[in-house]
Amino acid sequence: MPKQTFFNLAAEKRTRILDAAIAELGSKPFDKVNIADIIEKAGIPRGSFYQYFVDLKDLYRYIFKLIAEKKLVYLRQVIAGREDLDFFQTIRELYAAGLRFAAENPRLAAVGNYYYREDRSFKQEMFPDMEEQGRKFFAMLLARGQARGEVDPKIDLKLASALLYYLTNDITGYYLEEAQEMTELLSGKGDNYLELVD
Repeated sequence: MPKQTFFNLAAEKRTRILDAAIAELGSKPFDKVNIADIIEKAGIPRGSFYQYFVDLKDLYRYIFKLIAEKKLVYLRQVIAGREDLDFFQTIRELYAAGLRFAAENPRLAAVGNYYYREDRSFKQEMFPDMEEQGRKFFAMLLARGQARGEVDPKIDLKLASALLYYLTNDITGYYLEEAQEMTELLSGKGDNYLELVD
């Protein structure tokens, strides 16, 4: 997480730094991102960067946290107050909400696009709890589906939630690889993506 000195900055300067970092992180794989490019775009001295962040990974984690918080707003709209949706409709609507988020936040989605293309060891290093949280989320949806008679009560929740988590990530990764650019995914392949969920 950023150091307190970052939060002490004027809002305009914080935004400028984050915008520069998002532009870089959304344009190339993490190992190709250069702090020099970020500070040049942000118009800050190199020494200042290290007053605000421990290193590039620290900045990346913070930006990803901000992106996740924003995306959760979209996903919560599907879960909250939508008791009318069955398990399978909920899964489809979550995928659709993810696509809406990407369409309305293309710069943030581009960061996620490159993240999904990273190898698993990098993801584990950066966000060691993300996988477990994702699996717990699917387990919660499956348990709700079982309670409502929509999901077979005999299935192993732990196994099924892991399968859904990995399947979701792999399908997303596949479509991102095939689309190459987020705009391609949103302009047509997104329909195929949702049809696959159906």
